Amino acid sequence: MSIALAIRELLAGAPVERYLVAWIVLAVAFSADGISLLQGLTQARREAGQWGESTTSFLRHTSDPTLRAIVVEDIAALIGVVLAAAGLLLHQFAGLANADAIAALLIGLLLAATAFGLASTLADLLIGRSMPPARLARVHTILERSPSIDEILSVQAVYGAPQEVIVAAKVHPAPGRTADELASALDDIDRALRRELPEIAEVFIDLTSHRAGGGLDDQAR
Repeated sequence: MSIALAIRELLAGAPVERYLVAWIVLAVAFSADGISLLQGLTQARREAGQWGESTTSFLRHTSDPTLRAIVVEDIAALIGVVLAAAGLLLHQFAGLANADAIAALLIGLLLAATAFGLASTLADLLIGRSMPPARLARVHTILERSPSIDEILSVQAVYGAPQEVIVAAKVHPAPGRTADELASALDDIDRALRRELPEIAEVFIDLTSHRAGGGLDDQAR
């Protein structure tokens, strides 16, 4: 819509009659968007600290689309206000009648790019976004340090909801373990995963007699 109006203004022209009103509107918009951005960044910084990440890294990788959308949209809004102010300034003091229309066109392109960028991250969550490699490696480490696991065949970790990961692993148990010992070991793994990686909501571990090479354990033959 903004792009269409900008093109129409470029072709037909639309003179600004009340510059003072326009500047007041821009000032109010800049203040409101600035306050919203500061609040969003404060929340992002607090949550990033809980995950041991920088604010920028957290916003790039978080599975919470709401917080990222707030911050990104507020940044885009502030850039849009600056563009609008530049266009108005050039129109008022330099006499460039098309400056407003060009600024509106740039704002429209900015909004389109912002919407596309946010939609692409939401699409990743809809199709089952995987856990970041560094944190998935920590899942492997926790599984490997259990003496009741002899071999890890596969591990999958995907987001089922914002900041909630479902972990599914298939492992070959260590020989000589009783059913009670394996049950206790799996409980210990579950607690360790949730303690060290708080985003993990569900853990499913499948014990199998198969090995990575396709063979069976000697006890299962």
